[in-house]
Amino acid sequence: MVHLVIHLPHEAILGGPVFYRWMYPIERFLSKLKSYCRNKSYPEGSIAEGYLAEECMTFCSRYLEDVETRLNRPNRNAGLNDHNLAETYLFQSYGEPIGKVEIAELNDISWIQAHRYVLFHHDLVEPLRKWKVVLFRCDWADVNTARGIKENQFGFTMLNFSRLIHTGQQLMDEPYVFSSQVKQVFYSKDPTDEGWYVVLRNTPRELFEMGKMRRRRVRDLSIVQNTPNSEEKNSEQQTVVGSSNVPETLDEPEEFQSYLGILARNANMLPINYESWHHMPDSNKNQALANIKERFALEVSDDYIKKALGKRWRDNKSTLKKQYFKKDISLEEKMRNVPPGMLRYQWEDAVRFWNSKKGEDRERVGTSSRQKQKFTHATGSRSFASVAEAEEVKSGQKVGRLQLFEITHKKKDGSPMTSEAREIMETLKEKKAEYEAIASSDSSVNLENIDNRIITEVLGPERYGRV
Repeated sequence: MVHLVIHLPHEAILGGPVFYRWMYPIERFLSKLKSYCRNKSYPEGSIAEGYLAEECMTFCSRYLEDVETRLNRPNRNAGLNDHNLAETYLFQSYGEPIGKVEIAELNDISWIQAHRYVLFHHDLVEPLRKWKVVLFRCDWADVNTARGIKENQFGFTMLNFSRLIHTGQQLMDEPYVFSSQVKQVFYSKDPTDEGWYVVLRNTPRELFEMGKMRRRRVRDLSIVQNTPNSEEKNSEQQTVVGSSNVPETLDEPEEFQSYLGILARNANMLPINYESWHHMPDSNKNQALANIKERFALEVSDDYIKKALGKRWRDNKSTLKKQYFKKDISLEEKMRNVPPGMLRYQWEDAVRFWNSKKGEDRERVGTSSRQKQKFTHATGSRSFASVAEAEEVKSGQKVGRLQLFEITHKKKDGSPMTSEAREIMETLKEKKAEYEAIASSDSSVNLENIDNRIITEVLGPERYGRV
């Protein structure tokens, strides 16, 4: 037994917490089987008959009406089964509180914070007048910095509650969430790291995941709507994004684009007080990605989704800067001019950075880079390859580089994006006419690579890393 202690640390590192691998569930099940034994002369047969009898009774009880059985009586984690309560509360709440229930009265600030949270985080405001809403008042750990969250060497998430945010003391704090937005977790105190707790996720007893909402499949940057005449009919009629072997190609689904914008504007999930998207913690990005995966069936890489989400985040940050920071007011007034739905401490951090020398230098570099840009394309975040593929599917012909340049640098009405783009298009057409005229009289001229030669002559050689 003394020698056993030497191996316990190594075993804990390999196996993790002991409750994931202990024998209590097995011993409980063996105790249940032992209770079936009625004839000790034939224990195995007695246990088999008792188990089979209970299975038969369980099966038959599913077809009994107006009879209370273990299958139809309320369980310990039942929701709002009372019909009157179900029509009173807006969201269903599952589970019961652990420990003693204490009743507390809200002060004026808490009333305002709770009321504001419901109005800001629910789409329908008018119907809320007749509903009751269950809210949870939470102790928020600072997960935006390393002082509040970290991951230990074994991969477990750890939180520090010594420095809380949104404590409810300030009017702009948001200490409340809907009861439907929380999940049951336990916090185990780490004996070796003072002030830190290990997060242990738990599923309430007799609460089962019965499937999620229908998701949309996201593949690439173009979207194709399933048709009823397709060879393989999809029973769920999902919207497939990025398929090229079906007739009709459209833009990215509006619902997907809108949801990315909603997440990018969520100050709790993706704070704006980071200098750039690269400084955003991976935990925040992964949380946003998990929310997207719950709604859409992704068939593209996680990096692509994070890149698209980062673009929405930068656009939102730029919009806030133009609307609220660029005003001709003092710095103190800018810090007090907090945008609606924005957290005050995040806005103050962002304003301080924009007003600092580093922020001004970064803005100057960005402005200079945009001025050097001679012409811009009209494809947004779509790659030129996906645009060319969609055009080939539509026209049935191969798209050359000259044609692709013209497609990607025109507006929806057919006009060029800029005057520089118009001049380049005209120059490309003139060069192509010259080469075709030469090729008609000189058979040695090869027209297969003519597009690449013309692009190189007009726009210059390709830069490293470009295709």
